[in-house]
Amino acid sequence: MQNVYLDPNSYVHLQNVLFERSDRYNTNNCREPVIFLSEYCSKRGINLQTIDFWDREKASAQDIYVSFDHKFFLRKWYWRKRNPQYPRVDLAKFKKRILFHFEPPTVMAEIRYIAKSAMRAYDKAFFTWKIPGTNAQYFHTPQAHEGLFFEYWQNENRAFLTLINSNRSSLSRYKELLTERVRAILFFGKTHDIDLYGFGWDARPLFPYWFSGDAIRKTYKGSVEDKYKTLSQYTFAFAVENCELPGYITDKVFDCFYAGTIPLYLGAPDIEEYIPKDCFIDMRDFRNYEELRKFLKQLSQEEIKTYKENGRRFLESEHYKPFTKEHFARLFVEACQDA
Repeated sequence: MQNVYLDPNSYVHLQNVLFERSDRYNTNNCREPVIFLSEYCSKRGINLQTIDFWDREKASAQDIYVSFDHKFFLRKWYWRKRNPQYPRVDLAKFKKRILFHFEPPTVMAEIRYIAKSAMRAYDKAFFTWKIPGTNAQYFHTPQAHEGLFFEYWQNENRAFLTLINSNRSSLSRYKELLTERVRAILFFGKTHDIDLYGFGWDARPLFPYWFSGDAIRKTYKGSVEDKYKTLSQYTFAFAVENCELPGYITDKVFDCFYAGTIPLYLGAPDIEEYIPKDCFIDMRDFRNYEELRKFLKQLSQEEIKTYKENGRRFLESEHYKPFTKEHFARLFVEACQDA
């Protein structure tokens, strides 16, 4: 049995909590790709555990270290303060060191500056966006679900427009789109067209919108327990990524497809290489929000139905497979088993 030790993307996932369905952090089954990965590895002779199970004294020279996101030394120090179970690890003790980096600079600001140097610490490094001029390999963020939720998808009694996102802040403004969400909320709030959901919107908005809190709160409907059910109550939803990086495509656009909602997408500039344009509305096609609103209001029911059907066909096609948990599990195992 090959031992693989996974350094998770948060200290709350230690003690193999990362692989538990019942844990409170498994909202909307977001852990399904890693739970599936654990089961997939087990069937192939790989014992996958979180890094706190690694024992320096009992370690084997055949052990493999895999990190979900690269941890800058200050981040490691902070994690140990929050959770003493997070261990000090000697990477030289491992046969192989592999990185799967998920979070972009808007979430982990330091990665913009240390990505190239970080890669040297690993035998293989995979990122969810493309980094030209490096040996970094590109992979898609694995999605938790195989296809649409038909009960939600078929709902025809829908309001106009929603945005479901937390009110994030960031130390890095590099290619960020967090403020674009605020601009969208403010514009469609004035026309009374949008309902806003998510955590943190009762707090002060991002600079330069510090004084727009009252306008934002007028559109705010609270947090959601089931984002797919909430999405299914709207015809359109903003699917705006945290940042604009080549290849960086997350669950935001897929969540809309699952619920039969048409995504208004802004994010990866090369989105059409992976998702056909007839599945979503590209916000870059409009000079301003007034143009976008006019376009949305003029769409016929037949045109709306076509977008919705195109999203369903995409989920059922070969083009969706690179985004699945099965694809990610195969990539993970191949990275561990390659000589």
